[in-house]
Amino acid sequence: MPPGDALVLGLHSATSRSGVALVSGGRVIAEVGFEAGNAPARRLVPSARFALEALGLRLEDLTGIGVSVGPGSFTGIRVGLATARGLSMSTGCPVAGISTLRSLAAEAGGLAPRVAAWIDAGRGELYTALYRRLADGHLDLEGDESLSTPDAALGALPHEPLRIVGSGAARYAELLARRAVGDTIEPGLGLLAGSVARLAALDLASGRAATPAPIYLRPPDALRGQA
Repeated sequence: MPPGDALVLGLHSATSRSGVALVSGGRVIAEVGFEAGNAPARRLVPSARFALEALGLRLEDLTGIGVSVGPGSFTGIRVGLATARGLSMSTGCPVAGISTLRSLAAEAGGLAPRVAAWIDAGRGELYTALYRRLADGHLDLEGDESLSTPDAALGALPHEPLRIVGSGAARYAELLARRAVGDTIEPGLGLLAGSVARLAALDLASGRAATPAPIYLRPPDALRGQA
């Protein structure tokens, strides 16, 4: 890592594939992933230390932190936010909150001007968002992130070829095929920590970093029971 380069840690525990990543100079220089069932509350910080030590670095060398703020697993979101706040307090680093849907859209390949991110939310629902690619590489959210039924999500898509990414795109590929407009489907929802770290580095450098706050979209089960 060249001297003076920003070193940003990305934390992701909002989906089934959790992990950490380090970004410097716009590229991922280390990444550690694990399944969410393996207690992310106990794995995030040790994984971050492991990644840093493999490069001869320490937590004190970080210049920023990015964290997935959802939508996704309620517990995973809380774990990620708590970990990011604890690391920020110990290192003095600023923290950028990164939407899970945005980090997924940022991983999309191709040159389609618009990218739809669909995450399977279970219960026959989807977490969805639509983004437009800007000339500087940033993604501009069009409308709101939402919790939708598959039919409602399909009806909300613009009638033009899109890049549609995520586990929801894989699950409802047959539904999407009805559009017949030349969409490209990317079904994966792998380790997003690298995307979180890259987006956080961009946001922190531009002064546009969002305050870390959870994006649940669906209320926790305990609150649903009180409705």
